[in-house]
Amino acid sequence: MTAPVMERPDGPPPVTADIPDPGAGRRGLRAFTKNWTDLRHTPYGTRPMAVSVFAGLLTGATALYLALAWIFRCHEIEEVYGIATRRRTAGGEGGYAEA
Repeated sequence: MTAPVMERPDGPPPVTADIPDPGAGRRGLRAFTKNWTDLRHTPYGTRPMAVSVFAGLLTGATALYLALAWIFRCHEIEEVYGIATRRRTAGGEGGYAEA
């Protein structure tokens, strides 16, 4: 057995918010700098965004270098891999570079 269906009374109209667009009329570098300065007024400031941008640039540049070195079959990539894995060089007395 199902419950009887009742008509719902008319409620108030739905609530809408009239929020202005913070980037209205700004384009390009001006929009970016305004967004950056708006971050200064948040509880965290610009430091988390700056760290994220720096980490992204560092990671992106490294990935681009490794991808291009692999595509062009550069032999220097073996040296970079050796430094990254701390593999000793064949010549010398166990150091990475000789003076």
